[in-house]
Amino acid sequence: MSRSDGEEIFLTQNTFSQENNDDNLDLCNFFLEYDTTTTSETYSVACSDISEDEGFSNPKLTQSDDELLLNVSKIQSKSHQPSTSRFHEPKTDKEIEDMQSKKFADSTMSKIKWATTLFKQWKSTRNIRANDPNVGLSPIRVDLAEMSLGELKSSRSKKQAEEISLEEEEKLWASGSLGSDNARHLLNTLVYLIGLNFALRGGQEHRDLKGGNSAQFQINEKNGSKCLIYTEAKSKADQGGIKHKNVKRKSVVAYQNTENQARCVVNLFELYASHCPPFPRKADALYLRPLKIPNGNIWYADQPIGRHSLANIEASICQEAGIGGYRTNHSLRPSAATRMYDAGVDEQLICEVTGHRSNAVRNYKRTNEKQKRKINSVIQGRTDSENDDSGKFKISKS
Repeated sequence: MSRSDGEEIFLTQNTFSQENNDDNLDLCNFFLEYDTTTTSETYSVACSDISEDEGFSNPKLTQSDDELLLNVSKIQSKSHQPSTSRFHEPKTDKEIEDMQSKKFADSTMSKIKWATTLFKQWKSTRNIRANDPNVGLSPIRVDLAEMSLGELKSSRSKKQAEEISLEEEEKLWASGSLGSDNARHLLNTLVYLIGLNFALRGGQEHRDLKGGNSAQFQINEKNGSKCLIYTEAKSKADQGGIKHKNVKRKSVVAYQNTENQARCVVNLFELYASHCPPFPRKADALYLRPLKIPNGNIWYADQPIGRHSLANIEASICQEAGIGGYRTNHSLRPSAATRMYDAGVDEQLICEVTGHRSNAVRNYKRTNEKQKRKINSVIQGRTDSENDDSGKFKISKS
């Protein structure tokens, strides 16, 4: 469209203004204004910092160049002033103590103080006892000082395991503590009979017994009856060296009990072996751990019985049968020696069974009431027929 003067006119629905809307120009003006303001403020703050830190008095932006140069030279001369000492100032005692106290944690310092105090107390007590022997004696030491020689000897005597008499053994069988009806009873019975027939010690000797193909136990047949032969692996009396080079290992024979097959050590040994795992097996120990649930004909695991379980067998079966006293696995050894002693067996034969090489076997002999009565009747010069069943005085020769 054109006007009358010939200028073209453009028609549109948008509205236009005569104001300048150049965005680039407005953005440039903005940064110019911001730069001017920021520079002025920054310069003012910098001058303020210099005046406060470096000692300017009444700083002004209108200072002359000479004044500014003079102040700058003062600052530089002050910062480069040399020290009058070659070393740092020495630490005070308090500063050193503070440094040492911070070296360890509070809990560590507390423990160190406690240990130091305890040592000082012990040292003081030790010095007192050294000067006066009557100070600091415990009641036990006082009792020992008041005891006679006989009482001291009696107090030094070791507690001995009591033997098991024939009457008490019968009670064990009658109560069911000994038997072969299950794995536990069969194992307990075998420990009892082996310890009794071969006079074994109750400690490590039972634990070291080997089963199976070992040469410790062998079943032979003599004169139509079976026998179980035991040979010890190493004698306690054999300590090695020239002195013991001729010591023979103990070998004892237990014959078959034809009168009572249910209590025969040979038969029960064979029965026990039939219920053990077949060879080859991992465990070579004689006594194996009973299974809670038998696996057919196998009653025992391929694993040795526990050390404490084995050590407490005799004490447990005596307790089950109502037999009191101090009874251990070692009770079987004096039981065997006492029974042979009561029967008048020669002391040399007793030593062959027990394995003793000296008079120490006499410690395992127990004098019963009948023998004591016989001794007293001899002293009084009278004859007591009711106490002399065999007509033989059963006191061993010494």
